[in-house]
Order: sequence, then C-alpha cells, then structure tokens
Amino acid sequence: MRGLNRVHQFDKVEIVQLVHPDKSYDILEEMVSARREVITIPGIALPYFETVRRRYGLYFRAYLRFEVYSAAQDKWLEVSSVSNLKHIRLIA
Repeated sequence: MRGLNRVHQFDKVEIVQLVHPDKSYDILEEMVSARREVITIPGIALPYFETVRRRYGLYFRAYLRFEVYSAAQDKWLEVSSVSNLKHIRLIA
C-alpha cells in the first residue's frame, strides 16, 4: 500500500476457531453474519461492501473482506476479514 494509513500503534486481535472440516463453512457463515450485524447497527448506517476472494496456492483459502467508507479520508478502508483455512494441516 502506498503511503501511510495508520498513524497510531495498535494491537490486533485475531479470532480463530478450530473445527472439524465438515463444519468449517457453517462456522464461516456464523462469523460473517456476526460482522454484518456490527456493520449494520440501526441508526448508524455505515456504507460498506463485501469482497469475496478465493486464493489457490499451497492451500485453498476463501477470504471475505468488509470495507467501510471513510468520509474523512474519502476512501474505502478494510475493517474486518474472515477466512476459511479448511485445508491447512496443523503440525503438533
């Protein structure tokens, strides 16, 4: 990304759920629904859109990104993302 968007140091929290692969898409939909609820809080009406990306490489990855419009910066900013890493093999 060109330029500097964030000027303050911050901590980022990642939420991960380990589930049986057969249930991964159900859990993915639950996580997506939770984000939609936050973005569409009545009375706030944030303009937003969702982008679905599918990547293929060392593993399959379904990726859904939420972007909200920032009037202060006059651009769309990613505020959340959800991924399904169904085919990642965990090494103990």
